[in-house]
Amino acid sequence: MNQILFEALEILTQEYFERTGNEIDLHDFPPYTHRNLLNQLLCIRPPVENKELFEKIDYILEAESSKRSILDVSKFIGNEYANKYSLYSGDITKLSVDFITNAANSELLGCFQPSHKCIDNVIHTFAGPRLRLACAKHQPGDGRVGNAFVTKGYSLPCKYVIHTVGPQIRHKRKPTLAEQEQLASCYIQSLEKARQSGIPNPSIAFCCISTGLYGFDQELASRIAVDTAVNYINENNIEGWHIIFNVFTPKDEEFYQSQFARQFRTVYVNRDRFEMQIAQVVEALKSADYLLISGAAGLSASAGIDYTSETVFKKHFPVMHNKGFRKFYEFIGFNDWKRHSSNPDGLKWGYYLDQINLVRYNWPKAKVYQDLLEIFNKFGTQKAFVATSNADGMFEQNGFPLESVYTIQGEYGKLQCFNNCREDSVWPTKPYIDTILPYLNKETQEIPPNLVPKCSNCGGPMMINVRGGDWFNDKPYKVQQARFKEWKRQVLYGVEHENKKLVILEVGAGFNTPSVLRWPNERLAKKDGVLLCRINTMEEVVDCNFCGIGLDATDALDVLSSSLHE
Repeated sequence: MNQILFEALEILTQEYFERTGNEIDLHDFPPYTHRNLLNQLLCIRPPVENKELFEKIDYILEAESSKRSILDVSKFIGNEYANKYSLYSGDITKLSVDFITNAANSELLGCFQPSHKCIDNVIHTFAGPRLRLACAKHQPGDGRVGNAFVTKGYSLPCKYVIHTVGPQIRHKRKPTLAEQEQLASCYIQSLEKARQSGIPNPSIAFCCISTGLYGFDQELASRIAVDTAVNYINENNIEGWHIIFNVFTPKDEEFYQSQFARQFRTVYVNRDRFEMQIAQVVEALKSADYLLISGAAGLSASAGIDYTSETVFKKHFPVMHNKGFRKFYEFIGFNDWKRHSSNPDGLKWGYYLDQINLVRYNWPKAKVYQDLLEIFNKFGTQKAFVATSNADGMFEQNGFPLESVYTIQGEYGKLQCFNNCREDSVWPTKPYIDTILPYLNKETQEIPPNLVPKCSNCGGPMMINVRGGDWFNDKPYKVQQARFKEWKRQVLYGVEHENKKLVILEVGAGFNTPSVLRWPNERLAKKDGVLLCRINTMEEVVDCNFCGIGLDATDALDVLSSSLHE
């Protein structure tokens, strides 16, 4: 693969020199930049045939396609209108359909600006240079606004690409009636091309034409798109087609859901989208060689340990609730114990030890963790690892092998010297709980002052051994960290040199500490062969190899675990 890539770059740099007289010395570019350089040179390359180059690019794209999570939408029919209309939030170049639409420019040759992230550029990138060559053979008039023409999909998973040029609206003004008719024509002409193809019961995925850089009002565009497609299908008495509206932003999806509700006079529940998302992750897991589970606060919240829930907090700590506290999360970094008690250290440790006893040692096993354990066990300890920001010990309590778990932020099962007087000033929490909690005053949530934990080495104050400042003692986790780094090193070697695949299954990672899990996962997923599968109700667009499930972890992992058994 690396040799083929280098040979393709040699051809492209020679072509570039012949066109411009400027030399590009590949030795000035480190190997990890070569793939991106290839994309840039292809983006600015004119539509000229070069059989040797095309064959090498075909090889590269085919190898990369085997690592992408391709979605066959024909398998997913989940609501009343799914045999005709669906929404899909994601990457249109991953759809295995008969047709996808490309919001092209009037030149019909694709985008020549490597920095542009327009859909025209994305489609040409994954289709390969044969697509631009085919586009160069378009007929006069094909590039007029509202027209459409068809090419093969080449290295894309779709069979064909319908290129259509939408109206361009400047300065955010309201589109004129003529411009609205031009946008409708884009959809009509695309549907006509699909019908003229002779493919029985075709599937066609529409991007949001003209709404990006072309400035067409998103809400109005969604109305035109849905109404035009529905009217075309009804007026031509068409049955069996599958029309997918591919949205890219949450706002687009909101507008399309509103149009579905209006058009069909029902509340549209986009079950198709979740089924597609789940199927994409299932397929990725089935084809993966390695699994990295990345678990954060949202995972334990799904198990009932919700640090933001007043209901959960009040149920377990009514005394603290009466003192004015409302959720577990308030105690992270909290120091103002004197305001609530004349025995501040007794209150602090009475609460801490009672809370740790509940969460770390007596919380029941949770189905969400058991489902995750089943997925983990399909890979085994050699091919799977857990990296978690959770300090609650739920992975251990639910049966995950400790040698395959890295608790990045520390854990409740250990106490440390707050002064960090010595590396070995760390002790198990359980003996303190067993010794001290029998003396807990249930009416005040306090322990006697003489039972407040003190460092056995220096006599100083103690703290839970979790990362909360520069006082944190990470010595107990060095072995875990080294084991995780070595596992990741071996996995990435397999990905980069043996065509292996790694899936990062990230569950419940929010934005409180994105540098711990989210951002490292996204950086890792920029590598070919690594896919980030994010389970989080807050969906977003991410610039890496990505697929997401916008469901609660309980629902998502239940379906994933069951699907992997099939």
